[in-house]
Formats: sequence, C-alpha cells, structure tokens
Amino acid sequence: MDIVNRICGAMPAMLTPFTPDLHIDNEGQRRLVQFFLQNGVHGVVVLGSTGEFQGARWEERAHALATVVDEVDGKVPVIAGAGLPNLWATIDQIKESADNGADAMLVTPPYYFPIGQDQIVDWFAKLVEASPIPIMYYHFPRMTKLTADPDTIVRLREVGVVGVKDSGGNTGWLHSTLIRTRDYKDFKLLLGSDFHLVDALINGADGCIGLPQNVVPHISVQMYESFQSNNLSEANRLQKIAVDFLDALMISPSGQPYAKGLLEKMGLCDRTVAPPFVNATDGEIENLWENVRELCRPPQPAP
Repeated sequence: MDIVNRICGAMPAMLTPFTPDLHIDNEGQRRLVQFFLQNGVHGVVVLGSTGEFQGARWEERAHALATVVDEVDGKVPVIAGAGLPNLWATIDQIKESADNGADAMLVTPPYYFPIGQDQIVDWFAKLVEASPIPIMYYHFPRMTKLTADPDTIVRLREVGVVGVKDSGGNTGWLHSTLIRTRDYKDFKLLLGSDFHLVDALINGADGCIGLPQNVVPHISVQMYESFQSNNLSEANRLQKIAVDFLDALMISPSGQPYAKGLLEKMGLCDRTVAPPFVNATDGEIENLWENVRELCRPPQPAP
C-alpha cells in the first residue's frame, strides 16, 4: 500500500527517552515502541516537538530514528520531524532521515523571519524536489510564528506536499482547510492532539498525532476505530475521556515532563527531560498519577 494512504489514525508524537546524563536512551525507545504497538497505534512520529528535537544531541538523532524504525519493523509508518530556518540543513535532515528508514517527514516552515504565503510555498516546493520521501507540513503557529492560510495549504499540495499536522488549535482554520481539501484523497490532515478528534473526523480529518498517545494510546486508537466502525456513541464517550486526560496532563504549557513522569511510573522510561525543560518533581508525578492511573494501562510483565 502507498505510504501516504497509511498515514491515518492515532499516532503518538513519540517522547524521546533520555538517560539522566542526557543521552538518548535507545532501550527506552524500544520499550515505548512495543508499548505503542501493543496498544494498536497506526503510526509513530519521531523527534518532533513532543520528542524534544531541540534537546537531543545532534549526533544521536540518526541512531535514535534507526532504532525506532528497527523496532517498528514495518508494522506502521514512521514519520520523522525536521525543519530549520536553513534550507540546506533541512534538506540534510530529510535525507538523513530517509537513509535511516523514515517513511515520511513532518517539516516546520522556516521560522525566524516573518515571511509571506508565496515564500512558504516556494520553501516547501524546494524541499519536495530534494526529498526522496513524502513531506507533510507541520502547522504550529504558536511555535513558528508562521501560518499557512487554508488556500496556501491547497497550493502546498499542488507542489507535492502530502498532508498537514495541525497543532494550531484554531477550529476555524481547521474547518476551512478541511473544506478546501476534502476532495483530495491523497492529502492527509491530522490533528496535533485528540482533544477534538471526533469533530475533526466527522468533517474529514484523517486522525491525530499527539502527546497523550504516549501514555494512553488505547484511548485515541479506540476512538478512531469506533468512528471508523460508525459507533459514534462510543467514539463520543472516549472523546470525553481523552479531554479529561489531557486536562489533567497539561499542568504547564509543555506536557513532556509530566508525560515522562507517568511513563516512569509505568516502567517504560526515565522522567528526564532536556533543557530548557526541567524534570517534574516527585510530588507532581504522584499527584498526577493518582488523578489518571485508572486510565493508564501499564505493560504487563511477560509470564
């Protein structure tokens, strides 16, 4: 099956496990991947925003991606994060990711300078031309300070971009974009969270890529699959649970320290986060665990 057709469903924006001395923990990566697959995820996104791309040692990125690709073993698509304000560096990231087995790329626009719609399209046209694998546009205006308008998303498709991850949180933008792309079955739109996944699916979205899927992947997996089975009442029930979990998790604007704290409680990885983040405290983790433990499904030890 064409890889673009497989980009759908519920995918964790994979947290990057670190050792206490801030090297990437490859064994922790393998445990997380197995946990994801056991819970039925439809793909894995590596070294994106949730994956603390800014904190990973640059020389460890390629091996970290190759580790995930090896552990996934072709069962679901692996999408790698990329994007810098330098064209050649971004192309190098893309080619390195392809060489290490990534199926597709999720790429930010070139943050730093304020640029217009034509420049965004031209930038991605150059990336598509240079890339050996499909490219998705990462829409995250709060971080990049750049917004591709809904009409620009159509133009991005015309130059070869195969989809969008929308982390903008603007439902008006989302619905305008879905209207403009609803006839393009070869173009994927996934949310940056499962916070309003059912609404988005009803209106033509293809799934979600998010932080909560690291800890409770079964919730959004079952929500997506319930919707696909036309069981809207079950999908709506799970939607409410997903909202409750995300509300509990987002103690601060960045949820990585707390999600890693929960994964530590579940025996999957260390709580260590990379600068500029700071580790969650024992008290914060214990309080959060008590609030959400009934929703979590720690992996069971082998018999």
